[in-house]
Amino acid sequence: MFLIEHQKSQIKQLLFSPQWNTIQLIAEEMIKEIQGQSSIRDSEYETLRETFLKEGKERGIRDFLQKLLDLTK
Repeated sequence: MFLIEHQKSQIKQLLFSPQWNTIQLIAEEMIKEIQGQSSIRDSEYETLRETFLKEGKERGIRDFLQKLLDLTK
């Protein structure tokens, strides 16, 4: 991913600001909400599909946050 230095600087400022803690809190709450949802469905296939979808949502949130951290290095 290509970002100009100004954009990287903006991300760094966000990551070290008090507002970042709020973003992390929201992300963790979203993950907890996803984890708390039942994956049990009417068939084995649908249950497996729902399990993978939940894991994908959680991973997507975590990957996004990690990508922001990686961009500041």
